[in-house]
Amino acid sequence: MKRIGIAWLLVVAALAISGSFGASSASARACFKIARVGTETGNYTSSTCAALATGEWVLGITRNAWAVGANNYCVLVEVLGLVSGFPSLGECIAGGTMVGEEWILAVQIAVMRAVPSGKKFPVKVSGKGVNHFFTIKKGGKTEEVMCTEDTLEGEIAEERVVEDEQTISLKGCKMNGKTATVTTSKVKFFTEGTETLTGDMGVTSAITIEKEGASCKITILPSGNEELETVTYSKGGEELEVSTALKGMAVSVENKVAEACVVANGENEKVGEYGGVDKLKLTEGGTLKDES
Repeated sequence: MKRIGIAWLLVVAALAISGSFGASSASARACFKIARVGTETGNYTSSTCAALATGEWVLGITRNAWAVGANNYCVLVEVLGLVSGFPSLGECIAGGTMVGEEWILAVQIAVMRAVPSGKKFPVKVSGKGVNHFFTIKKGGKTEEVMCTEDTLEGEIAEERVVEDEQTISLKGCKMNGKTATVTTSKVKFFTEGTETLTGDMGVTSAITIEKEGASCKITILPSGNEELETVTYSKGGEELEVSTALKGMAVSVENKVAEACVVANGENEKVGEYGGVDKLKLTEGGTLKDES
C-alpha cells in the first residue's frame, strides 16, 4: 500500500465522521475483507469505491468507514504496508499496533459472539432440532434418511466464535421407511470469512447409518467432508438458529445384502446432501449473536 498525504487523510476523515457519503456512526475496531485484490493502494473517493469481489483480511476503524452499498465500505485501516492483509480472521482480531492510516475498499465481516452469564470461558453450548435428513442421489435413484430429532453438545473457547466442534446425536431415524440407526459423531462449525453470518460445517468423526437388520450401510468419513457449504445463522440472542443445507457430501454405500440399499455400492462419492434446523444456546445462560 502507498501512504496517503496527511492533508487528504484529514479531509476524508472529516467527511466520514460528519456522516457524508453514508459513513458509519459506529466507533470501534473491526475486521474487514479487501473487496478488490490488487487495488489496496488507497486514494479511493465516493465515486471510485465500487464492486465487491473477494480478498484478504485487514483491520479497520468502523468510525471512519464509508458505506457504499450493502456490506461494502471504504475503510480507514490501521496497519500500513500490509498489502495482502491478514491471512485469517483470528489473526486480524489479534491485530497489530496502529502505525498509520489509509483508505481501502473492504467488506465488513459478520462474526458470532458468545456472551455468557457470569461464567468464564470455556463455556458449554447445546442445541436441539427436528426433522433432519440425509439423501444420496446416484444412478437416477435416491436413498433418503429422515430423523425426527437431533441434539448438539459442545464447548466455546472464547467470545468471538470462528469455529467450534460439537457432538451430534440423531434419533427417530428411518431409511426409506425402514428403521435406521445413526452413530453419534462430531462435526465442526465454521463462521470465519463471511460477509453475512454464514459458514461451513466439517465432519470430524465418522458418521455411520445402518438400516434395520444391518443390510444397508452408509458411511460419511471426515475425508472429503472437511468444509461443506452452507450453514446460515440467525441474528440470535438467548438462542441462535442454525440452518444447515449441505451438498456434495462424500459418502460410501455398502449393500450387505443385494439391493438392500436403494442406491448401488460406492466409495467416498460426493453424492450426499444433509439439511436441518437447530436452536443453539449457551447451556448455563447468556447470548449467542451475530456481531456485524
